[in-house]
Amino acid sequence: MRSGIWALLTLCILSTTGYGQIGIQLGWNTTGYKYTLSGTTEERGLNFGLNAGLVYRSKGKKLCVQPELLYTQKGATNNNDGANYVSNVLEFKNKLDYMEFALPIIFKIPIFDAGSFDLGAGPYVSKLLSADCKIKDLNGGSRTTPFKIGTDSTDDFKPIDAGIVFYSAIKVRHFYMSLCYEKGLSDIAPANNLVIKNGCFNFNLGILF
Repeated sequence: MRSGIWALLTLCILSTTGYGQIGIQLGWNTTGYKYTLSGTTEERGLNFGLNAGLVYRSKGKKLCVQPELLYTQKGATNNNDGANYVSNVLEFKNKLDYMEFALPIIFKIPIFDAGSFDLGAGPYVSKLLSADCKIKDLNGGSRTTPFKIGTDSTDDFKPIDAGIVFYSAIKVRHFYMSLCYEKGLSDIAPANNLVIKNGCFNFNLGILF
C-alpha cells in the first residue's frame, strides 16, 4: 500500500510536467460479500458507502493508465435469518473502511471531439483501516462493536484485500462519470473454516486538471 501511495504521488508530479492529468473523484457504492462457513455459502445483504480520493490519467490516444488512490467503505449486512440466528437482533451491519490503490488500464473509444467512452480493467489492493459492526435490536436500540483486524484465527478480518476492478466511464473534456465493479479475489477472513470475498459496485464523478 505504501508503494502505491508513492507511485501515485510520483505520477502527480509528472502530471505537472505534461505527462498526464491529476484529478479528484467522489462517489458512492453498493457492497456485499459471500460468506462461506464450513462449505455452506450465504449471500450477505448490501451496504451503501462512499468513495473519495485522487486519480491520475496518463496521456494516450487509445490507451491510458489511470491509477487511483481512494478511501472506500465496504462491508455487508447480515439480516439475522440464517443458521446462526441470534434472538432479539434485527440485523448486523458490518462496515469495513479501506484505503485502496487501483491500477486499471483503459481503452478509449471516441464518441465526439471532446469525449470518449472508456472501458478497462486492472488489479487493486487495499488496506483495512477500521472495521466495526452496528447491531440493531428488535426493540429499536442499537450498538456498535469493533472488529479485530489481523491474520490470527481469533481475528475477524485480514488487513489486506486484493482483486480486480472492471472499469467503464463517459468522459467529456475534464469531467467523467464512471461505473465500476470490484471483484475480490483474496479471502479476507483469517479463520480456517471461513471464506469471505468482497464485491462492490462503484459510481463516481470526477474532474481532471
